[in-house]
Amino acid sequence: MADGININGFLKSLDRISKQREAVIARGVKKFAEDVIGRAMKLCPIGETKNLVNSGIVGDIVISSADISVTIGFNTEYAAAVHEILDNYHPIGQAKFLETAMREMAPDFMDYIKDELEEEFG
Repeated sequence: MADGININGFLKSLDRISKQREAVIARGVKKFAEDVIGRAMKLCPIGETKNLVNSGIVGDIVISSADISVTIGFNTEYAAAVHEILDNYHPIGQAKFLETAMREMAPDFMDYIKDELEEEFG
């Protein structure tokens, strides 16, 4: 009679696949974030210094047990004010530039993930 079945190798391979899938999903999230910030930069008001538009950032991916996230935004002291004040005149660009970009692109988010998963796993 057999002493039992050792499934440790199988469990390790599942964990490896899970980590690989997590990394692939993170890659999709990062690509989406980069495209959103790129779109937001096109909508961003552009002043003489171009400081605001040039301050667009995509942070590092953060993977926790609950989710995968990335921070995007504009890194000037006045970015939030320019974004939120709707009645300011902007000869180039608009208020709500980041929010608009996110709303426009949000319906495509899962396509970014799907594309990365298909590229990796076929």
